[in-house]
Amino acid sequence: MITNHIFQSHLNCKYKAYLKLSKDPPTTYQSGFERFSKSRDDEYRIKTFETLFSEVEPNESSSSAICRSLMENGKDIILNATLENASCKVTADAFEKFRGKSRFGAFYYEPVLCIRRPAILIDDKLMLAFVSIVLAEEQDRTPIFGKIIYGSDRRPQKVRLLKFIKQAQKLLDELSLVVAIPKLFLNKHCKQCAFESFCTQKAIEKDDLSLLSKISKKEIDSLNRRGLFTITQLSHKFKPQRRHKSLEQKKPHLHSLHALAIREKKVHIYNSPPIPSSATEIFLDVESDPDREFYYLIGLKLRRDGVAENYQFWADHPDQEE
Repeated sequence: MITNHIFQSHLNCKYKAYLKLSKDPPTTYQSGFERFSKSRDDEYRIKTFETLFSEVEPNESSSSAICRSLMENGKDIILNATLENASCKVTADAFEKFRGKSRFGAFYYEPVLCIRRPAILIDDKLMLAFVSIVLAEEQDRTPIFGKIIYGSDRRPQKVRLLKFIKQAQKLLDELSLVVAIPKLFLNKHCKQCAFESFCTQKAIEKDDLSLLSKISKKEIDSLNRRGLFTITQLSHKFKPQRRHKSLEQKKPHLHSLHALAIREKKVHIYNSPPIPSSATEIFLDVESDPDREFYYLIGLKLRRDGVAENYQFWADHPDQEE
């Protein structure tokens, strides 16, 4: 059964979705980041319901049967909506009723998602489209639009769905028709994933090129075409060369040198970086809450003639930022 979580996993990492759908997935635990993120998401959703849908009573249950019954009865807004078909089970923060012909009569529904981030990502639109695919089957009408409520001020953004539905359907087909095991590729999502330890250990055992933190899938494919598949193989391609001024200015990141460092478990420095010095030095640190788009602390360390001075500038509320 493909759920929102499985679909989101596929967007983050195809190998993660494969592990979640497998009959015998590896033992994992929910990371601290995942617990924290889910808690914040739940808080944001509840606050959004209280702020924007205060007159709507939450459903007693989020089952597909109850949601379907509420749709048939023409309820204007259905919170915590759930629908299920033969292969998918989707959830939306709300279904909103609009005038137009559907299986239910002279009205149909469009999906609504709540995103606490200050900006909408392509993945959010694809998730909205994923929900719309199952909703379209239920009401015999594909919604042209959906809505995403996002940011600390809960701004509504209307999303035209048709092109994203095509992309989401392609992703669903990939999930439903797994022909081969997806290629393991460590990426930036790993740090917040419950499978991080499992995948990292597997990558180490394979001596996988994705252990190089700054390498891309495209670069790995290029190396594979040249017959290079492991860290050890790539490390032997590093050859010290005379440093040219043009290279020093570009400050290249050499994957072969990085591979050599991993193989030998040593730190290699390609070029000593110049460290500027001055009688007056300033060190700046800025702290923020990205969910609220709020910069709450600026720390400043000023060092003049060997004497250091520290300054802190706090803001307890966004109005105090300036």
